[in-house]
Amino acid sequence: MSRTKLPGHSHYQNFPDIDPGCSLIGPGDPPPFMTYNDHGRARVLLVADHATPFFPAAMNQLGLADWVLERHVAWDIGSDELTRCLADELDAPAVLAGFSRLIVDPNRRLDDPSAFVEISDGIAIPGNLDLDEQEKHLRAKSFYAPYHDAIAARLAAFEARGIVPALISIHTCTPVFDRVVRPWHIGVMW
Repeated sequence: MSRTKLPGHSHYQNFPDIDPGCSLIGPGDPPPFMTYNDHGRARVLLVADHATPFFPAAMNQLGLADWVLERHVAWDIGSDELTRCLADELDAPAVLAGFSRLIVDPNRRLDDPSAFVEISDGIAIPGNLDLDEQEKHLRAKSFYAPYHDAIAARLAAFEARGIVPALISIHTCTPVFDRVVRPWHIGVMW
């Protein structure tokens, strides 16, 4: 693990060491996950599946314009900050995805067609059109698996201490999605 700041962030984050055999993540690219408040003492693990809109340079933003990355299509806006605030308030550890959900959605099973979405909120995702199984596998290996492995490792650490933690997944919603107005301001699901 290394500790550094991402551009636009005022706080330090813990980053995993990147597997050099991973051809999608290059030097200077964001890691597949970040951890925060690693030594939090609460019986809670916070996760943020859609914390960032980041893409490795080699993926060329999947052919998307910069303005798309500022929209909810690419990430859950505000979930990074909300997760960190909750981690501080609860003194809980957190694991945050370090990649855009448009690469592969970590909140989906890999066999779900929406894991590699081709159109989101009316926006075509050029880099996801006609993906072959090899490309899907490489993305899963590079991003999805390390993120889920990090969550599993933290849950195993709780279990080793005889603790059954609350696992809280943080998401945010856009008020309009696919031209449908969403009437709610908050949702709690279990």
